[in-house]
Formats: sequence, structure tokens, C-alpha cells
Amino acid sequence: MALLYEKVVSTVSKNPSERTDAEIEGILPWFRKKSELFKSQKAEIVKDILKNCQFMTCKRDFVIIKQGEQGDCFFIILNGSVAILIHTHLGEEGIPYHPVPEDDDDTDSISVGSKQKKELDRSIFGNFVGKIPAGRSFGELALINADCVRNASIIADEVTDLIVVNRELYNRSLKGDPSKS
Repeated sequence: MALLYEKVVSTVSKNPSERTDAEIEGILPWFRKKSELFKSQKAEIVKDILKNCQFMTCKRDFVIIKQGEQGDCFFIILNGSVAILIHTHLGEEGIPYHPVPEDDDDTDSISVGSKQKKELDRSIFGNFVGKIPAGRSFGELALINADCVRNASIIADEVTDLIVVNRELYNRSLKGDPSKS
């Protein structure tokens, strides 16, 4: 299974124009099995998404979505998991900007040598309401209308690999399909 996952990452991490139809066909069964969203989709729709999506890897504590921001894409978790946090009393200014702690490796360690690194203070993003595991998607609600904003913050709980589907790809492939999840 690890070899197949490496093939998936190798394919979707390429520039979309460099992904071949044969590569997409080769990883299609894995996506259909792995992703709840793709199980009920027509093959042409899944191929379009795999051919044109973006790939990103996030380290632990990376803020993927910040509540209150405009949404222009949604995400499918290939590997890893994310936390959902909701701030019930947001002011006009929204959530203050807090950078993700710098970390040069993939460990969860907060100290390197004598230099201390701080973990992200997740409490500023509100209350923890749940976790989203690999194979699930999030962020699609903000794509329903062009003026929708994110209704929760999403933060990586561990190193997490994601597929990013932008609004144009979503509108072309999923929005008009009656079999979407």
C-alpha cells in the first residue's frame, strides 16, 4: 500500500500539465477506495479532478483554513488528519494573525538544541469541535456561493497531505453533478 501511496503523491504533486492520462488511470482505483467523495462520482469527474487539482503538504499546526475568510477552494485529505475549531464570538476584526511555529523537520518536538520553539496556541481559533481523518473532504461549503466565508478554522494535527480543488474545478466537475456527496 505504501508503494501505491508514493505513486499517488508522485502523480498529484506534478504540475497538472505534466500528469498523463495513464498516470491518472493508474491511481484512480486508489482514490475511489480512499475518498468518500470519490466513491459515488463518475470516472470522468474523478479523472478531471485528479488531472487538475493541486497538492500540498502541511506540517502539524499549519492553519489551513481560518474562520471568517473568503473560501476559494476545498480540500481532500490523502494522509494525516486535521482539527476543526469554531470561534463562537468573532469580532469585526476576526481572528488575529498568528504565524505557524517555524520547524525545519517533520517532528513534533518543540525544542531544537538550545533554541525553544513555541507550539501554536489553538485556543485563539475557538473551541475544538472535531477531527477530520484521511479520505474525507472539508471546505466545500464556502464554494456554494461566491461570497461565502469559512465557518470554522481547520488546523493540521500532524503532517497532512491534501488535494486542493479550486472554485473553477469544483464548479466544472462537482457542483453540477447530482451524484456528488
